Amino acid sequence: MKSFYKKYFKIKTFQHKRKKHKNEYKIKNNLSINKNDPEPMSLSPNNIKIPYYKYPQVKTSSNQINKYIKSFAVNSYQGLIRDYNEDKVSIILSINKPKNYNEYWPICSYLAIYDGHGGSKCCDYLRDNLHKFIIKNEFFPKFPEKSILKGIEIAEKNFKEFAIENRDYSGSCAIIILLIDEYLYLANVGDSRCLISKNSGQDFEILNNIHRPTEENEYKRIIENGGTIYVSKNKIKRINPGRLSISRAIGDVTIKDPNFGGNKDILISEPEIKKIKIDFNNTDFILLASDGIFENLSYQDCIKSVWNVFNEKKYENIHEFLGNACDMVMKTALKRNSSDNVTCVILGFDNLKKKFKEKIKLNFNTLMNNNFNSNNLFNNNNNNNNNNNNNNNNNNNNNNNNNNNNNNKHQMKITD
Repeated sequence: MKSFYKKYFKIKTFQHKRKKHKNEYKIKNNLSINKNDPEPMSLSPNNIKIPYYKYPQVKTSSNQINKYIKSFAVNSYQGLIRDYNEDKVSIILSINKPKNYNEYWPICSYLAIYDGHGGSKCCDYLRDNLHKFIIKNEFFPKFPEKSILKGIEIAEKNFKEFAIENRDYSGSCAIIILLIDEYLYLANVGDSRCLISKNSGQDFEILNNIHRPTEENEYKRIIENGGTIYVSKNKIKRINPGRLSISRAIGDVTIKDPNFGGNKDILISEPEIKKIKIDFNNTDFILLASDGIFENLSYQDCIKSVWNVFNEKKYENIHEFLGNACDMVMKTALKRNSSDNVTCVILGFDNLKKKFKEKIKLNFNTLMNNNFNSNNLFNNNNNNNNNNNNNNNNNNNNNNNNNNNNNNKHQMKITD
């Protein structure tokens, strides 16, 4: 079985590269939940086809999303080196209250980036199903942490069965945001990142830890459970079994299953979950990104890229601005020679909208002042011209008077 896996896996890792691109991300404005319905929910989001041979167009909101989210922008690209994209995105802007649910239902939004490896089957599966496993279980929306844990547990179990049956050994990182009223529930498995900008970019935070063997806690856990860590030829620390540079992921059945020579305690799918209360009075935006963005781009430069776009140009609305900001983050990462797929999602909040309105007002006042100054200059020039004309007229009158006096003198001399 092991020899078959090695032979099959080598073929499989190259086969998926030749496949044409399908939808990299799915966006749905509303999702209705019926927990008692045994049939799978029907999802018919706006499919976005992204040609792999050129840079894709950013997707942005056109109106305010809800009470808390004022706008969003998302884009995903294969990068400069790879001819395939294993980054997938799922966005559900509004999760509707089930018909048979009689208790309080909060304002809910779901956003996630799935960064796949070894093929795209796992990240495709998570994009299409993980939100259903989280939202439809008995813990949602009262206990979001338990809901996320159970959803990922179901996804891991179901995909393992699918992977063994279909001989697919791909895996995926996942970073998930559940916005429930003013609370942010952030779940991370792998090395994608979530940043938050506050006070017009003066402050920012990295909200999640990454899961790599370079991190002290992860290193200790791997060694204690019988795994090893080695440095590859390109000087990257990797786990064994698995040969991955991450220490947590969903899928990867051959790395976890002892029947394939794996160890279930080395590469784990357990997420780290944080609950954060968002202060919308000083929070500008939240940025989700796959690890390709941060390959050669620091967190500070990532936040600066957004604010540089804000300061450089004039935009008609906040949606256009966020779209350009999203592209700027991705293109800055690509300009610094990121070799991975790159994906970025930005959520804009009320403080950013206020800042944007202030900028529009300032631009309008500056324009009006410039027009006023131009009019004053024009009026002053006219007044100066009028004064010059009056002076010229006075000079002409004086000259005429002098000429008359000279003529009179001349006539008097003749008379004498």
